[in-house]
Amino acid sequence: MTAKAEQGTGQLRSTYEDFANRPFYVDINRQTVALLPQVRNVVDIATGTGAIITQLIQQEKLLPDYQIKGYDIDKTSLEEARKKFGRFNSQIKFENASAEFIPLGDDWADAVTFCNAIHLTNVQRAMDEASRILKPGRPMVVNTAYAKDMAYPRNSRRLWGLWVLKAREIAESEYKLIPDEPVNLLKHTSEDYKQMALNAGFEKVFLGQIVKEMDEEDLTAIGGYKEFTEGAMPGIPYEISKDCLIRAIKPTLERAPTGKLPRGWMVMFAFKKAA
Repeated sequence: MTAKAEQGTGQLRSTYEDFANRPFYVDINRQTVALLPQVRNVVDIATGTGAIITQLIQQEKLLPDYQIKGYDIDKTSLEEARKKFGRFNSQIKFENASAEFIPLGDDWADAVTFCNAIHLTNVQRAMDEASRILKPGRPMVVNTAYAKDMAYPRNSRRLWGLWVLKAREIAESEYKLIPDEPVNLLKHTSEDYKQMALNAGFEKVFLGQIVKEMDEEDLTAIGGYKEFTEGAMPGIPYEISKDCLIRAIKPTLERAPTGKLPRGWMVMFAFKKAA
């Protein structure tokens, strides 16, 4: 999901693509989608440019006469998605909408996918909406790198904090700019997410964790991802934030025991209660 990307700027559109195409991120989505059975009607919430839809197709998760509806609040990403999947004609459609208000009737979907964005929403409201549009007994899969108890495996939180701290120091010393305090997206634990899913009418809620080791190229893609720069360096122009974050990578990795930063993704697999 690219919640605040500037309209009409190809450079900023590419920041999401650089991140989404990194092998670690592709594999996280691959493992998440692999949990699903074959399905016909799918809703992809926070679809971005369609990374999850690509996985659904590649993993042959779609039954004949399938329909996919992708929703996102970023119109620019949706434009890219429409171009990417234009050959699928009416079977894959995209619409501008938030996770909390999906313009779709009740009990339409055979599966809901919601990846790398639930932490940016009103989680309970988004869970309620996912449940509303999903048929009874059918699955939802979610992943996020912002579950408080899973995000920083092997005591890596200090190193992630160090990366942002060093970037902020560069902004202050070289650009004479003082960023606002970083945005805190670590609001919920995995058990909080599970409880909100239960509250929304889901059952058989399974939680897992995928841990990836971020190397310099991975962190460069993350440091250029506009939503990350906005969260880490609020109030600083994108190009400056990106420069500071990327320059802070090497000194940060020098402090990492393995030369990489581990990051953990929570994966949730749940079923709407049967009627």
